[in-house]
Amino acid sequence: MRRGLRALLLSALVLLSGCTAVGRMTEAAPQQFVLAPELPVTTAEANGPVRVVAVAQPRARSGYATAHMIYTEAPYRLDHFANNEWADTPARMLEPLIVRALESAPRLTVLGAGSTASYADYYLDTTVLSFHQRFTQEASAGVVALRVQLSDAASGRVVATRILEAEAPAPSRDPAGGVAALNQATATVLGQLAEFVAQVK
Repeated sequence: MRRGLRALLLSALVLLSGCTAVGRMTEAAPQQFVLAPELPVTTAEANGPVRVVAVAQPRARSGYATAHMIYTEAPYRLDHFANNEWADTPARMLEPLIVRALESAPRLTVLGAGSTASYADYYLDTTVLSFHQRFTQEASAGVVALRVQLSDAASGRVVATRILEAEAPAPSRDPAGGVAALNQATATVLGQLAEFVAQVK
């Protein structure tokens, strides 16, 4: 009787460990999303000399220096989805997009992060202030805010500073809807950025 009970317990333990192993093997990895907005063409005037702008690697405010997909449901609180994330941090994904947006502006030569900037006219510094999906009782939206600062390369003097913001409605109240909304809001902000840099004298 004891032997039978012992065999039964051993069989149960083997079965349990097998189920756990299978569960670990089939556990889904987080879905990854990319930031790939359709960039607008700037309408800034093409007057004045050609200027060289060196784009520094964007930074992020505390809470946004992560690949987690952030959302908000209450003031002052940031949460993130457990099974959905960005392919990289928003700041890193933004750098090539900023370069592309500025390249569309007239009379600008753009240098990306890591390029030799010894002959640049201006340095562009960018900080991600907000990059999240905001939920309300009725709907959700993508919210993007950047602080941008343009400095004279020779003197280091700050030429202009601005906070650029955009909000776009999400087509659905889920992470996929947030991705679509954040891509749309990013496109709007990058259009504002190109206009801002192109108009600085």
